[in-house]
Amino acid sequence: ENKSGYHAGHVLSYISQQKPYLNPNFKLTDMAEAMGVNRTIMSNFVNQTYGINFKRYLNQCRIREYQIQMEDPSNERKNLYQVMAMAGFKDFRHFQRAIQLENIYKEQSHKESQINKKG
Repeated sequence: ENKSGYHAGHVLSYISQQKPYLNPNFKLTDMAEAMGVNRTIMSNFVNQTYGINFKRYLNQCRIREYQIQMEDPSNERKNLYQVMAMAGFKDFRHFQRAIQLENIYKEQSHKESQINKKG
C-alpha cells in the first residue's frame, strides 16, 4: 500500500476485469490515469512488482489473451490475424516482436537455471 492509495491488488483487478490491454493504443499514461497516479509512479510500480517494463507487461497480457482466444472453440474459424487483433495487438509486427521477446527471455532464464543447477 502506498501514499496514492492504490496497490497491487487494485492494479491486478483493473487489468483482469477491465482488460484495458485489448485496446491496441492503451498506454502507460492511460493506466496511470485509471489508477490516479502519475506515469512515473505507475512505471516504477510495474517495474518493481513484475520485474519488467510496462510495454512488456501489456504484451504478456495480450499474449495470454491470444492463447485463451485461440483455445476458444467459437474462434476456430478466425485466422491468426483476427485473433491477434482481438487480443489487443496493433498489427502482426507488434505481435511477432512480443512473441519473439518472450521466447528470448524464456531461453535466457532457462539457461540461467541450467547454470545455477551446475553450481
